[in-house]
Amino acid sequence: MVDNEDAILDGLVYPITAEQRIAEKNMTPPKPKVTVVGSLNIDLVSRAPRYPQQGETLIGDAFDIFTGGKGFNQATAAARLGADVILIGCVGTDVFGEMLLSAMSAEQIDGRIKRAEVGTGVATIVVEPNGENSIIVVPRANMALTPADIEKAATCIAQADVLLLQLETPVAASERAAAIAKANGTLVLLNPAPAQPLADSFLAHVDIIIPNQSEAALLTGMPVTSAEEAVSAARSLVNAEISPVARGAVPQVLSREAETPPGPVARGPVPRNAVTQVLSREEETPPGPVARGPVPRNANSRSRTVNAETSVVLTLGEQGALLLTAEMSEAIPAIPVDLVDTTGAGDAFCGALATALASGENLQEAVRFANAAGAAAVTTLGATPSMPTREEIKKI
Repeated sequence: MVDNEDAILDGLVYPITAEQRIAEKNMTPPKPKVTVVGSLNIDLVSRAPRYPQQGETLIGDAFDIFTGGKGFNQATAAARLGADVILIGCVGTDVFGEMLLSAMSAEQIDGRIKRAEVGTGVATIVVEPNGENSIIVVPRANMALTPADIEKAATCIAQADVLLLQLETPVAASERAAAIAKANGTLVLLNPAPAQPLADSFLAHVDIIIPNQSEAALLTGMPVTSAEEAVSAARSLVNAEISPVARGAVPQVLSREAETPPGPVARGPVPRNAVTQVLSREEETPPGPVARGPVPRNANSRSRTVNAETSVVLTLGEQGALLLTAEMSEAIPAIPVDLVDTTGAGDAFCGALATALASGENLQEAVRFANAAGAAAVTTLGATPSMPTREEIKKI
C-alpha cells in the first residue's frame, strides 16, 4: 500500500523520509517583495486647539517626535503586514538620520540608504482635536537622492514584486526607478504626493496611480469637489489624459494671473456614498470582471505583460476609495472608526496595497485591504506609529 505522502514519479514510488516530511511542513511561501523609493523624515508633531492664523501664537496641548516621511511610512506599513521590504532613500549624518536607521532595523526593513552632508528631512505637523492635520515638509537630505543612486540599487528594484513610489524625493530618481522596474517586470505603484508636474515619460512606466482628491485635480486639471467630478478625474487618469499644468506647462490664463494656484484643488470631501450613487447611475449593466490588474511576479511567474492603461485608485478620505480600470469601476466605502490623527492614513493605504498586490491578490481585494489599513491608521497618533499590523486591521 502506498503512503499518500510518498512521491510518485514515472509510476515508481519514492518513499518520503520523516526528515523530508518535517521539512515540508515547516516550509512557508516566499514573502512578497516590495521595494520603496522615497523619503525619510523626522516628524515634529504638535497638538493644538486649531491651526494658528497668520501672526498668531497658540499654546499647544502636546508635542511628540516620530519617525516619518512617506517612503519610510509606506515601507513600515508593508513590513508590518508581512512583506520583505527594501527602502531606497537618503538621510543626513545627524542624530535624526541615526534615529531613522535604528527604526529601520527595528522594523526589519532592509535599506539602500545614502548619507548626505545635509540635515535629515523634517516635517512640522499640527494636529487639531478633530484629527485633521496641517504639515510643512522640509526635504533636506531627501533631495540628494539621484538617478545614479537608483542605478546602484537596480537589482533591488528588478527583483521586487512591486515598486512603490511617492514624490517627496527628486522626480528624476523616481522616474529612473520606474523605468528599471518596467524593464524587469516589476509592478509600479505611484502615490503622486505631494502633487507636482510629471512628465509623460514617467507616467508611461506607472501601472497603478494612487492620488487623493487634490492630487487628482492637479494631474487632470479638473476640479474634484463632487462625486461626479471624482469619477471623471479618475477616468481621465485611466485614459492618460494629463493636464498641461501637470506636465509642467503653464496655461496662458495662469501666466496672466500669477496669484492663481496652478490648477484646481479639492475644496472639501466628497459626500459619503456619493461616488457609489454616481457609478450606479452610470452602469446599467454589471460592473464587469474582477479587476486583476497587472500580475506581480510573486503571483505565479517571473515575468508579466503590463496593461497599456493605468489603473487608478482615488482615495477619498471618509468616502473611501474609487477604483477604476479600463474594464471596470467600483466605489469601496470607508470603514467607520474613531478618528484620532489622519497623518499616516494615506501611507498605510499605499503600503497595504503594495503588499496585497505583491502577495498575488486581485486589485479589488487589494484595495479593500488597503482601505481597512487606512482606517486602522487614523485611530493612532503619529504617522509611523499608526502603520497597522494584520492583527490591528482585523480588529476593525
